[in-house]
Amino acid sequence: MITQETISYPIIPYKRLSPKSVDEFLDIFEDVLDLNLEKGMELDFTIDSKLGSDKISPTLFLAKPKDAVEIATICKEVYEGSYPYKEIEDPDEVKKMIESPEHHFILFKIEEDIVGCFRCALDFEHHKGYTGGFMVRQEYQGIIDVTKSIIGSYTWMWSTYKDEILMWYCENRTAHAASQYITSVCGINTVAFFPNKDIFFNRVESDVMGVVFREKALREYRGAQTPQ
Repeated sequence: MITQETISYPIIPYKRLSPKSVDEFLDIFEDVLDLNLEKGMELDFTIDSKLGSDKISPTLFLAKPKDAVEIATICKEVYEGSYPYKEIEDPDEVKKMIESPEHHFILFKIEEDIVGCFRCALDFEHHKGYTGGFMVRQEYQGIIDVTKSIIGSYTWMWSTYKDEILMWYCENRTAHAASQYITSVCGINTVAFFPNKDIFFNRVESDVMGVVFREKALREYRGAQTPQ
C-alpha cells in the first residue's frame, strides 16, 4: 500500500510583514528557521501571498574561502563586468573578506549548484552593519524565491549579531524596484536618495539607502532632549 506523507510548513501572514524594527522581524522568523548555515538553512515556511509562491526555495550556506572564485565569477556574470565595487570581482579580495570576522557571504544553493549570494559587512566599533551584493545567476532569475532568500539571510545576520549590531543599512538601485520592495517587506525603510551614484551596465544610476534599527538603539541610546 502506498502512503503519502503530508508536510506542512509554518504560514507567515502577509500582514505581519514590514515590521518596525529588527526585533519585530526576528519575532516573526527567528523560531521558524534553523539558523545553522554550516549544515544549510532550509527556507521551510510559506507567506500567504503571491510573494514568490511558485518559485524554488534555495538552501542557504555560509561561504568558505574556497567559494571565493565562484562568488567573483557570479558577480562578473550577473553584471557583465560592470559592478562598480571591483573587489567583489577579485577572488583574492573576496577570499580575504570571507576570512575576516567583519564580512560574511551567504550562498544560495540548489542541490550542488551555487546560484547566487548575499553579503554583509560589520562595523563592530559603531554597532552598524551593511547588507548588499545580492546576486542571482541569470539562468536562475525568476526561478528561485528571492523574497524568502533575503528573509532567510536577514534572519541569520540579524539574529547572529543582534547583541553587537544596532543598525543595519543597505543601498538599492532605483532601477531595480523589486529590491526596494523586498527590503521594505523586511522592515527596512528608505531614508536617503543618492542621485547618479553608480554606473551599472554602462548606465549612470541613482541609489536609495534604507535602514532598520534594534529597538534598544532608539530606547537606550537616543538623546532625551527634544530638538527645538
